Amino acid sequence: MVERIGDAEARKVDDRLHKIARQIVEDAEERNAVIVVGDLGRIRKDNDKGRYVNDKTHKMPFARLLDYIEYKAHDAGIEVQLVEEYDTSQTCNRCAWEGVRATQGRFECPECGLDDNADKNGALNIGKRALGKFSKPLSEAGAGLAQPETQVIVQRDDEPANLSVSVGSTPRL
Repeated sequence: MVERIGDAEARKVDDRLHKIARQIVEDAEERNAVIVVGDLGRIRKDNDKGRYVNDKTHKMPFARLLDYIEYKAHDAGIEVQLVEEYDTSQTCNRCAWEGVRATQGRFECPECGLDDNADKNGALNIGKRALGKFSKPLSEAGAGLAQPETQVIVQRDDEPANLSVSVGSTPRL
């Protein structure tokens, strides 16, 4: 009896994961978009948060959901990109300020005043990473702006510069 109840619950979870994956792929198809997913492959490694949180983390079916998204996207001809998530929820998606969030669910930037949901802020940074536009500087010397066969080094000031670059031209500041 207990096994049947467990099997029924597993089937419900599996059915829900399939529905979520199908919806994500359908949305990407309608928008002619690429699906970008934060790479959670190392979420369990060296991340001891106590028995309760560890138990919840180990039961998350994110790998199964990703498998469903990947095979459904492949069938639809849609690309799926895995992007490193490290530091994306603690970096401002507007001005690239980096720090520690004061609260779990909110991201508040002391530099530019952005006040937003922390997960949304992280998701926007993941999207920027996938596009090669993550606003975090490559080094203290400045940020790199890459275009096909062109790389321009832009010095970071307190105020971001308006930069317009086309392939084969020089930057206008």
